[in-house]
Amino acid sequence: MKRIVFTGAAVAALFTAGIPAAAMAAAPAHQSKKTATTKTVTTHASCKLSLTTVAPPGTDGVTAGTTSGANFGNSTCASARPGVARQVFAIDDAGDMSGKVQQWFATGSLYGTFQLTAQSISAPPTASSFGKAKYSGTVKLTGSSGMMKGITGTGTMACYTPDSLHFTCIEKLTLSRQVTMTTKGK
Repeated sequence: MKRIVFTGAAVAALFTAGIPAAAMAAAPAHQSKKTATTKTVTTHASCKLSLTTVAPPGTDGVTAGTTSGANFGNSTCASARPGVARQVFAIDDAGDMSGKVQQWFATGSLYGTFQLTAQSISAPPTASSFGKAKYSGTVKLTGSSGMMKGITGTGTMACYTPDSLHFTCIEKLTLSRQVTMTTKGK
C-alpha cells in the first residue's frame, strides 16, 4: 500500500478546491523507501474587483481624458476573505487598456499583467468629459507571495465602467502551483 504525503505549506484557502487538505498517517517502520515527485495542481477561481481611479500625486482630482493612471479598490474571490486590488493602466489611441494588476489577501498576494480590448465605448473620455465603456481580454498572473508563493495563472478579465472612474472587473482564472509529494511504499 502506498501513502502520499504533501510536503511544504498547503495552497492558500482560495486555491484549495480539489486538493487534499491533510497529510495521511506515517507509514509503518518496515516501509522505508521514499520517492519525491513534483506535480502541478490546477484549480479555477473567479474574482470580482471593484476599483476607483485615483487622483495622481500632487493633483486635486482625475482629469477627463486621462490615458494612464491607477485604480485601487476591493478584490473578492470565491472561498477567500476580501482583499485589496490595484491596477496601473494605460489606454492607447484605439481605447484599449493594458497594465499591471496586484491583489493582496490575508494569506499573500498575486500579481501580473492584463490586456483589455474596448468592446463598446458610448462616449470615449475626452479632455472635457468622462465616458462609459466595456472591456474584455486576458490576465496573466506571473508571481505571488506569502502562502500563495508559487501560484501562477492565466484567465479572462471583463471590465465595465459607467464613468471612466469606477470599474467593476470579473476575472475567471486557471491557477497552477507545483506541489512536491513524497510517496512511501514497500
